[in-house]
Amino acid sequence: MSSPHYTLPPRPEYAGSGGGTDLGTSTVTKGGVTFTAASDDLGKFDDAYGVPYLGDDDAGALTISTSGSALGLYLGDYFGAQTVTYTFGSLTGSLTIPAADDTVFFGLTSDAGPISVTFTNDDEIDVPHFVTASLKTAPTPAPEPMTLAIFGAGLIGAAAAMRRKKKA
Repeated sequence: MSSPHYTLPPRPEYAGSGGGTDLGTSTVTKGGVTFTAASDDLGKFDDAYGVPYLGDDDAGALTISTSGSALGLYLGDYFGAQTVTYTFGSLTGSLTIPAADDTVFFGLTSDAGPISVTFTNDDEIDVPHFVTASLKTAPTPAPEPMTLAIFGAGLIGAAAAMRRKKKA
C-alpha cells in the first residue's frame, strides 16, 4: 500500500506588522479556507515582504474550516509567546507559539472531511500561511488472494493423498 506524499512549502518568513487592519467582519473565505472570528475581530496583516495574511486581531476564538480532508496551518503571534487551545471535533489540546515573530506548523487530516478547528487565544493569533487538500487513500488490500492460495494448496495436497491411497 502506498501512502500519498506531500511536500510542504518552506516555512514562511514571518514578521507581522502588529495591530493590522480590522476588516470589520467576522468571516473571510480565502483559498477554500474559511476564517471565522468571534464578533468582528478578523484583521489583515502584512509580513516582512508586504504580503497580506489573516489573523484574529484580538483575544477570543478563531475557527478555521475547509471542505477538504487535510488542512495545514502556520500559526504565529506578532507580540510574543503564547499557548493556544484548540478544539477539533471531540479532541482538545494546546500548542505553544514560542516567541514573537515565530510560527508553529499545525496539521489536521480527516478521513472524509470537512475539517473545522477552533483556536482559543489570549492575544492575537496570525495565520501567515496555510494549505488545504483533499486526500485520496488507496483501499486496503483484502486478504482473499492469500486465502485462496492456501485453500488451493490444501486441495492439491488432499488430491495427492487420495491418489496415493488408491495406488496402495
